[in-house]
Amino acid sequence: MDRMVVSGGTVPGAAVSDTWELSLPGTPAWAGIASQRPIEAGQSSIAIYDTIEDRMIVFGGMDDSTVPHNETWALSQSGLPTWSQLSPSGNPPPARYEHAAVYDPVRDRIIVLGGLDSNGNDLQDTWASTTRRPAKPRIMSSTSGQPDRAQSRGR
Repeated sequence: MDRMVVSGGTVPGAAVSDTWELSLPGTPAWAGIASQRPIEAGQSSIAIYDTIEDRMIVFGGMDDSTVPHNETWALSQSGLPTWSQLSPSGNPPPARYEHAAVYDPVRDRIIVLGGLDSNGNDLQDTWASTTRRPAKPRIMSSTSGQPDRAQSRGR
């Protein structure tokens, strides 16, 4: 099914945790997905589409109290959409929000770049982790010379 899936975000005055899909064939139409995000309302997180396991993976962001986290969740796209928390082995990237990420299907991994920590400081690091289980995140780079990348979404 050709569609775009969005989850979490903000509406005036509050963060939300609902999940929606926009059908793309014919006349586009929005529909709510019954499966709610199991974490508190999420904002400023990133999401990638895992083409191998047909799921959306969400990492980081802030809860409704604006505290950043480093949890990783997956929403299955086949059958009944269901959220499940992923538990990579090893040390995960530090909690962050306003970061960027891409999915590398050749190496079957998610790459997370930059963002802001709980104090609003720029994180100048890059992390990679396979999307399979068990996954072990590893830092790809962390340098003070790397350009700041907070709020660097594909625009």
